[in-house]
Amino acid sequence: MKKNFYFNFITFFSLFVIIFCFNKERYGDIKNEDDVVAEPHIVRRIKNKNLIQKRHIREEKFSYVCDSVIMINLQPTIGHIKNGSLVEILQESESPFRTNFVECLNHDRPSCNGINEKRFKSECITIYEYIDVGIRILNSNYDFKSGELKIPIACQCRLKEKLFSHSLLTIEV
Repeated sequence: MKKNFYFNFITFFSLFVIIFCFNKERYGDIKNEDDVVAEPHIVRRIKNKNLIQKRHIREEKFSYVCDSVIMINLQPTIGHIKNGSLVEILQESESPFRTNFVECLNHDRPSCNGINEKRFKSECITIYEYIDVGIRILNSNYDFKSGELKIPIACQCRLKEKLFSHSLLTIEV
């Protein structure tokens, strides 16, 4: 039961980060006073222009659970396969391989933002999936063969509960 809860919790944060990143670009400039602004879990109607300025200020104070980098519509020419080898990716002019990359900003697995560090150990990790594409060993003259390319698809906050932590048992005054 606990594992299912933590899995759902981690999935929620990952999806929240991804959805918010993509929707943030869609806000744009508000031209009409009656535009509806949708923010995560908040929907309200804007009445005057003073609130529009406050919205932008408040947005700057917002921080993500894990800082991530999103690269859209990339055409990579070099990549990694499952065993870690560097490979050249087949890119044809009539049907190029394009993909989106979503990965954590820092690869050294920093702690997640906004997580109770007394109760949980947290780390931001990049999640990968494998996609079949035409590849060959880097700097070789071999023919391209079908292989599984490692693609970063999400930056996720991984949590581990600290059991019986001394700091939880002490009373703070």
